[in-house]
This record gives sequence, structure tokens and C-alpha cells, in this order.
Amino acid sequence: MRHRPPNAKRHQPEPPAGSWLMHGRSRQLLHFKPVNKGSGEWIELRYLYWVPPHPPVTQNRRLISLDDALERWGQLRASGWRQVQRICHC
Repeated sequence: MRHRPPNAKRHQPEPPAGSWLMHGRSRQLLHFKPVNKGSGEWIELRYLYWVPPHPPVTQNRRLISLDDALERWGQLRASGWRQVQRICHC
């Protein structure tokens, strides 16, 4: 993990709470969901596969720190993933 000075500005756009990213060609969705788990800020990443008109199916989920989520968000946006509105209430 990289060391960041406390006042260093982040270059990645910050994901809004409950944001969704989609990779259209592969029909993959990624949901960034904030979680309150003890002290600290955690994000649950939910990987889903979606074939419309059916609801998305969760393939995997994991907890990561907010800093790791911000880094992941920036990497995915730079590689072609796009932000979409909420797909479902899952």
C-alpha cells in the first residue's frame, strides 16, 4: 500500500454513497455500498452480472477500506467503466 501524506489531495473522483459502475460489453455491474462496521469507514463492493430484463445476480462481495475503494473507483473509471443510476433495490 502506498503512503500518502495526511493532506495529500486525491486525484480520483470520489464515488457517491451507493454508486454503481457498469462495463457494458461484459454486462458486469459493481456496487459501492457504504457500511458502518465498528470504527473506520468501509465500503462493500458487490460484483453483479446483469442480463436485462432480469434483475442483476450477485457474483461476489467483499469489504474494503474507503481509501482502497476510492483508488479502485478511479482505476475502473479510467479503464472504461461508466457510472449508471441505480439498477435495482438489491
